[in-house]
Amino acid sequence: MTLAKFGFVPAARGACATEAQTPEVASRENDSAKPKVEPASSEKLPPAASSKRRRLDAELGARRACEAGDTSTATVLQALEAADIPWNGSRKNVMADGIESVQGMLLGIYAFGANVGVSNATDRNPWLSRLLAAFAQEQNPGFTFTSIQVNKNYAARPHVDKNNLGTSIIIGLGSYEGGDLWAHDDEDNGDVSFELKEDISCMYHYRSGTTYKGRDVDIRNQWLTFNGNRLHFTRPFVGDRYSLVYFTSDRYAHVPEGARVALGTAGFSFSWASAALQESLKEKLDEKKRCREALDAERREKLRLEK
Repeated sequence: MTLAKFGFVPAARGACATEAQTPEVASRENDSAKPKVEPASSEKLPPAASSKRRRLDAELGARRACEAGDTSTATVLQALEAADIPWNGSRKNVMADGIESVQGMLLGIYAFGANVGVSNATDRNPWLSRLLAAFAQEQNPGFTFTSIQVNKNYAARPHVDKNNLGTSIIIGLGSYEGGDLWAHDDEDNGDVSFELKEDISCMYHYRSGTTYKGRDVDIRNQWLTFNGNRLHFTRPFVGDRYSLVYFTSDRYAHVPEGARVALGTAGFSFSWASAALQESLKEKLDEKKRCREALDAERREKLRLEK
């Protein structure tokens, strides 16, 4: 697999499919009219009820956009602003020091331990999932993905993605300043140096105290293709910033048939039998093995010299 290089993808516009529907959304519709997007009630509700109402209102707006064939950047931003994006304390690898939780959710395929399937967030947000999938598919024809990481208002610390086949696309949306994406250049010949303050081991081993070369890229309203298996992080920003990261899970071959059908229903167009993806997965596994063997050999040599 040729590791992904930096590059922008030209924009286009199109529609998302409209078959998805949840019982909750159906119960809020008027059978004789198109669903209307109404502002959330100002009455005081328990947090769980308020969150549910916001999500349902956001779903009606996302459905309306899908039925209108509107996958414009402005409409997607409105959908994200309306969405109930949960707080999550489990993504320790992206949280800055002192931060206990961040706002984000994964749509599409997840992989955790031995479990692989369609995320709960996808089930809770079927129309938002369709809208965001169509947004990328219309503006990046030919790029396939199993998963969408939705992020709101946090600057990810230096990290390497887990369970990512590699090639990813990202876009930043919102009214903010700063927030560039720094990504390690595959050939280590970028024009912006960064000294890492901690060891990070995943596919590649990044060492604390080592300076790496990469690039700062402005992703606001611009698509960027990058390698999620390489070191990357978000520069500080002010304002409201959303980012959408589209990628293929490196566990895609283990997704059960039922989940594959559910992913298609959620609006994701994915070629499960793609020979190119199979080759990419094989090459990633080979590269991961090579990196692990090189690190093990380095550690053995260090122990030998210390004796």
